[in-house]
Amino acid sequence: MKITKIVAIIATLCIAISLLISCAKPVVVMEYKNETVSANMYSYWLSQIKSSYVSASNDTDEYWATKYSNGQTYEEKMREIVDFNVKVNLICQSLFTEMGLSVSDKEVEEIKSSLADLLESYGSKSQLNSFLSKYNINYGMLENIYMSELKTTHVYNALYAKGGSREVSEEDVDKYFKDNYTGFDIIMIFNTVEYEKDENGAIKYDETTGSPLTKELTEDEKKAKEKIADDIMTKLENGESFAELSEKYNEDPNKDLYKEGYFISSNDISVYGTEILTAVQSMKTGEVKKVNDSSTICIIKTKELVDKIYNDEDYKNQLGNLKDYCQQSDFNVYMTELAKNVVVNEEELSKISIKEAELMA
Repeated sequence: MKITKIVAIIATLCIAISLLISCAKPVVVMEYKNETVSANMYSYWLSQIKSSYVSASNDTDEYWATKYSNGQTYEEKMREIVDFNVKVNLICQSLFTEMGLSVSDKEVEEIKSSLADLLESYGSKSQLNSFLSKYNINYGMLENIYMSELKTTHVYNALYAKGGSREVSEEDVDKYFKDNYTGFDIIMIFNTVEYEKDENGAIKYDETTGSPLTKELTEDEKKAKEKIADDIMTKLENGESFAELSEKYNEDPNKDLYKEGYFISSNDISVYGTEILTAVQSMKTGEVKKVNDSSTICIIKTKELVDKIYNDEDYKNQLGNLKDYCQQSDFNVYMTELAKNVVVNEEELSKISIKEAELMA
């Protein structure tokens, strides 16, 4: 009986302590005009952003201590990325009010519905809060975070809408294209698999997934492909035509669609991969280089940009994000300027560890 009473007292104390924590005045780590970001919100966004860059397998002290060529560590770079993104959310809360924007009843309801679904999946608010505590937030804070992110989206959309204060023009898009893109022709040689084709030479596709059908090459076939690539490079060095060799050897399935070649910027790293992007950006116009990219040997020749190629219907897929990239670039410039006025509580911010931040599943 006494033990039960003691347990009940402890439980009551735990509830009281929990209430004190939830009611405690949030620690402010950033401030802009009349808006603030708490340490709790920062911790959540840190985990969110960190999770888009690393996984559990490389979230190690060794990884975070790795240095770029300029001497900056990966940890320092991640802090820079997180700080900027948090500042953007902070600034946009102020702009949301200044611009006279509003959140619709439907959007509020969608947030509440999303939170209700989350609550249901965890069974109770206490269990959900136990999970959210990994990111230094609770249920109520998560609702505020969702609302903050929604306001940021509204600000961005309003700025770049037709007639918006930062609407990008055709001239802006064209300048961005010329300043940030590199053109190149390519001869692709597949050296691990090859596409299955029908009697007309067209690539065959899986009827269920829509993916191209491929077959694994034998070791002898792989060596033969490597030799073809080496022979092409030798012929190019001897002055043979890149275009003629491409016509004969190129296995690029899009070669008939992209007759003017490819146009790439740093935004396209997830599409083309680090090897191709790095090679193209380091080459002079007209230079030729061979790049091994996992299952493909790519022989690349850089070229001048084709004027307004992004307006060509055949290039809508390849360059369809050009305007978005232009807007994002302008937004970053705009936010960088406004961020100079963000007051940062460095002492409190230093207590929040990049390395120890929990990853989001």
